[in-house]
Amino acid sequence: MQIKYYGSNWILCWFTVLTLIFLAGCSGSSDPGDMLEGPFLKFDGDQDSAPSVTPGTWEIAARFTASDIGSYAGSSLSGLYFYIASRPDAAMAKVYGPGNASSPGTLLYSADITSCLRSIRWLRHDFSSVIPLGSDDIWISIEVTLPSGGTSVGCDAGPASGRGDWLYSASNGQWRTFQNRTGESVNWNVRGIVAE
Repeated sequence: MQIKYYGSNWILCWFTVLTLIFLAGCSGSSDPGDMLEGPFLKFDGDQDSAPSVTPGTWEIAARFTASDIGSYAGSSLSGLYFYIASRPDAAMAKVYGPGNASSPGTLLYSADITSCLRSIRWLRHDFSSVIPLGSDDIWISIEVTLPSGGTSVGCDAGPASGRGDWLYSASNGQWRTFQNRTGESVNWNVRGIVAE
């Protein structure tokens, strides 16, 4: 890596390098234009708010069917984009294979992303290895631990797509849509990055 110094900006240069080392595997921005290059799998629109949940561990997920994957079949999923409104105590990035219409199947990928989290940011997590996309369903998820409850992953203003607002509660082991749980119609700001 070549670093150029411009007068008193050397401190800023070193700060940038140290930040990049600390965030290896993750990157973030408050400006979605910096982060949201496609192609990607998504149901959400622009970031709007962040619903509040009760204390506990939750998974915020989107389920993509064969028709959603469409022309991306034969490509790979290389990472996730997601929006964090308030930093949870802990978080995991997860990808599941096909299960059924109301719960995912086998866990294909899991990584602790807690150290990468920043509040009020679009964040990107790159997988350690790509996940092939085919004709089977795939679920992408961010697991958050919130001992005091509150907000974490952001959402759009809706309406819900029907597959972009899944919410798993570790306390009762149930997958249900956020709309089913609360009556609110939104889609999580969670997107799968497609590597063509």
